[in-house]
Amino acid sequence: MLSFVFSRALEENIEPDYVRRFIRRRNLRPDSAEVPGWPWPLRIYALGHLRVRREEGPLPTGRKAQRRVLELLGAIVALGPRSATRNALVDALWSELEGDAGVDAFEAAFYRLRKLFGSDEAVRLEHSVVTFDPGVVWIDAEAFVRLADEVERGVGEGAITPPLQRALDKAFALYKGPLLDGEEERPFLLAARQRLGSRLIRLAQSASDAFMRSHLHARAVDVLARAIEIEPLAEDLHRRLIEALIRAGRRAEAVAAYRRCEQLLGRVLGERPSPDTERAADELRARPQMPVKR
Repeated sequence: MLSFVFSRALEENIEPDYVRRFIRRRNLRPDSAEVPGWPWPLRIYALGHLRVRREEGPLPTGRKAQRRVLELLGAIVALGPRSATRNALVDALWSELEGDAGVDAFEAAFYRLRKLFGSDEAVRLEHSVVTFDPGVVWIDAEAFVRLADEVERGVGEGAITPPLQRALDKAFALYKGPLLDGEEERPFLLAARQRLGSRLIRLAQSASDAFMRSHLHARAVDVLARAIEIEPLAEDLHRRLIEALIRAGRRAEAVAAYRRCEQLLGRVLGERPSPDTERAADELRARPQMPVKR
């Protein structure tokens, strides 16, 4: 009951400083992983560069040994809550070691990770699977997926309501860049990046479709433009952006969007736009003057 009451208080910004002090004193757990302003003991930011914050401030990241611990942390986040097994983590980070050396290296890094967090409860090893306590640790990548799920479930039932718009905005705000940007591009990390990138693309597609159905073309344009900034090689988003701009009567911007798509695909991938994108461009050429639809 207290968790519910104080979660709602934080959502409505009612006496937030007092509420957070009370939560810490009573060691309450949130009734949802997306309560704004909840004083999580540990926050892991993995979209973009890896950062870990405790309530008292960021974790130090200077020493080489500690760097290996953070690599383990990143691998746990990338593999996900059900796939971060002991064997998978050893294969991901210590595959070059023979015999039991890889397992020994994992156990040493896992022990130091717990020590770095200052808690044995924050990260656990149970039945050979590493998990984070969801009442203690908040992870931006997992929060992004939850918000994307919420939006996609909602738009499947109709238009984007104000709560879904807030969830959509939060999801985009969390996606600061590729997962563990700047880290060594190991196979497990590339797979995780592709999975989350595809999730962002699907979210933008679903949200823009919902806006287009409601004739909210400007909002569709905004969503697609934000997604393209993060996933610039997603041609389908470029095509949808061109179509949304055409429907909005913004012909000059649609022409510019097509040219950017054409140049980007040619420069980076050495490819021409697909037939679907070319058809959108043909429609643009065939309809030079269109009424503005708001």
